[in-house]
Amino acid sequence: MLRRSIPADRLAGGVVYSANEVIEPGVVENHVPGNNMLVVGRPDKIDSPRVLQLRKALEHADISSPPVEDIRQAIWSKLAQNLGTSTLCTLTGLMVGDVRAAPGLKSIFLRAGEEARAIAAALGVDVSRAPARPGGGHSSGAVAHKPSMLQDHERNRPMEVASQLTAPLAFARAAKVDTPLLDVIVPLVAAKAAAKGLFTH
Repeated sequence: MLRRSIPADRLAGGVVYSANEVIEPGVVENHVPGNNMLVVGRPDKIDSPRVLQLRKALEHADISSPPVEDIRQAIWSKLAQNLGTSTLCTLTGLMVGDVRAAPGLKSIFLRAGEEARAIAAALGVDVSRAPARPGGGHSSGAVAHKPSMLQDHERNRPMEVASQLTAPLAFARAAKVDTPLLDVIVPLVAAKAAAKGLFTH
């Protein structure tokens, strides 16, 4: 419906790479100054004057906004990250660094990323070509940080389970990609969110 209603030249996708926390209403603390990135790109892969102007404005505000071949590269790169950190941190209550340091959890985190990248590959998306942050790579580097999904769970705010977790699995089913690990941990997060009324199936 959206595709029929809105011309493609009026659409642009944006993917935020930034570790933040709401300290109080209207006050957001950024944990990675100088290492924030907002990737912008149109679905038709054309760098229009508006997209170029937006990138320039973001760079002027000290937010990296590099060009991207295909905005889906950045979307799936971020999803691959979220499918590991958002799930495990929400299930355990641990911060990103704790999950990545624990031997048992680190292997689960890495496997979740592998399955997410397999989904992307089945859709023709090369995640390895996604733009990198100013500090290199795609992670924020803020290991003492809670992903937004865990923050939302702790503060009783609606959780982005559908967009971050269950939608990628729907793509996997459509593309016939096996995701045995994600098939376990995603429903667990969904159930934990639903138990507090923060996610409706």
